[in-house]
Amino acid sequence: MMNSKEKSLQQLKIAEHLLSITFPLVKDPKLLIGIIHNLSSCLDYALESVLPENMAVPKSLNGKIEFLRHNHHLPEEYVDLIRKIGRLIEFHKKSPVVFKRGEKQVICNDNYDLEVLSAKEIENLIDKTKRLISHIGVI
Repeated sequence: MMNSKEKSLQQLKIAEHLLSITFPLVKDPKLLIGIIHNLSSCLDYALESVLPENMAVPKSLNGKIEFLRHNHHLPEEYVDLIRKIGRLIEFHKKSPVVFKRGEKQVICNDNYDLEVLSAKEIENLIDKTKRLISHIGVI
């Protein structure tokens, strides 16, 4: 059975593979949303792996972030990354319209607010995720 660190690294590896191998082959921007979900799982497992089991740590995302801010001196750029990935997933869940434009995925809500995902942006999110999990000691 894998522990949280191993699961986190596995999710990161899957995200990297989807972006670097699968996406260039199939050129389907829908994969970009899937990669965001892998990064979210990677971060969830990474946070879980550094939270002490015997302490009362809040289970909410904000509670975990606050714990990491104080105990691992988590920089704001990593807090922003965690929240951005969460916002993208929520935005996608609530959006009635999702379409591709070229090699980008466009997510549109009822108010016509847009989120546009590109391979370059996802690559940037993967790099930041790697730096975050390195900072907290997962890798």
